[in-house]
Amino acid sequence: MLEQNYILYNFALWIEYYCYKRREEIFMQIIPYSLNDYC
Repeated sequence: MLEQNYILYNFALWIEYYCYKRREEIFMQIIPYSLNDYC
């Protein structure tokens, strides 16, 4: 259970980082379309 929470926490950090990078650079053709919902 603790490990699952750790994975979810890392995923949330990754999404935050991903969205931050996306504001800096445009990767519209590379980024998976499903991740656009998070930003």
